[in-house]
Amino acid sequence: PRASKMDQRIDCPNTIPHRGANGQCLYPPWQKVLRLDRETPAACTKRNKHQTNRGINMSPTIEIIAIGTELLKGTIVNTNGREIAKALAEKGFKCLRQTVLPDDNELLVKGLREALERSKIVIATGGLGPTCDDVTRQAAAEIFHSGFLLNEALADELKQRYGSASASIADQANVPAKAHILHNPIGTAPGLAFSEGGMTLVLMPGVPKEMRLMLHEQAL
Repeated sequence: PRASKMDQRIDCPNTIPHRGANGQCLYPPWQKVLRLDRETPAACTKRNKHQTNRGINMSPTIEIIAIGTELLKGTIVNTNGREIAKALAEKGFKCLRQTVLPDDNELLVKGLREALERSKIVIATGGLGPTCDDVTRQAAAEIFHSGFLLNEALADELKQRYGSASASIADQANVPAKAHILHNPIGTAPGLAFSEGGMTLVLMPGVPKEMRLMLHEQAL
């Protein structure tokens, strides 16, 4: 079958060895953005010195958003934000700001849209599970005007791991059609990555151990 628009590999000017036999970029669009923005320390120092002399700043803008009403109530601590920020800094990225949003579809859509207008890349965690207050998928689908589809491969994988009787399988395998799926080998909620119109949104589970594995092995 023909690859979806999100799964097609696109050409890019990156000089790091990363191309296939046909000369196309092997990274999906959302990940290509992260790799193109990455610099070696020496290159970053040289660029910053040049830009400072010219009075400009060309650093990519990245925002981190933690989603969950329990975070706003102080029930749990936002350790994900700290870990993502640290990982970004170690890779040479700069975080513009961090925000916490509640499990409310209207407020999520508004908050995510505002972040995507400010920043080139937005990384968010939380709200991807099967419960009624997990509405992050719906909010992201609304922003990117995406319908939903049942990912059969994901459903089969979840059935193998958790049994076909699990009530959450159908829900967790129902994903936005425009999203690139990020594999979650230790949980039910897949990560989702959208890249369209110059906006990149990466969604990961709020469970720290699931987020950590996905962040280091797939997002970065």
